[in-house]
Amino acid sequence: MKNYIRAFRKYAVFEGRAGLIEFWTFFLYNVMFSVAAFILDIVLGLDGKGLMHHGVISEIYGTVVFIPGMAAAVRRLHDVGKSGFFIYIVLIPLIGIVIFFITAMGDGTPGKNQYGEAPSENKKKNTVRNNTRNVHTKTPS
Repeated sequence: MKNYIRAFRKYAVFEGRAGLIEFWTFFLYNVMFSVAAFILDIVLGLDGKGLMHHGVISEIYGTVVFIPGMAAAVRRLHDVGKSGFFIYIVLIPLIGIVIFFITAMGDGTPGKNQYGEAPSENKKKNTVRNNTRNVHTKTPS
C-alpha cells in the first residue's frame, strides 16, 4: 500500500525512476480499486447501460488516478533506460500494451542512468546479486 500512496505523493512527477516493486504494486492496487469502483457502481445503480459503460464512481476514480498512473509508468520506463515518450507505444492496438508490459517487467538499469539514481529497491537487489556472485566465486583456502 505504501507504493500506491508514494505514487500519489509524486502526483505529477515525471522525472526520476520507479522500481519494479513500486510500479507493479501501484498497478495491482489500481486494478483492485478499479474493480471495487465498478462493483460499487453496479450495486448502487450508478453504472451506465451495457458492459462497457462506466459508472460515476469508476469515472471519478479513473480521473483521479490517471496522472499518477502516467507518472509512475514514465518513471518505470526511465528505470529500464527508456524515454518517457516510449509510453506512446500503448497506442498501437493490441501489441503496444504487450510491448509496454514486457518492457516494464524488465530489470532496472543498475546504478545511475541518464534519468537519475537507481531506486532503493534496485540497489538492494544488485547488492544481493553481487554478494551471491562473490560467495560462488571465492576460492577455498
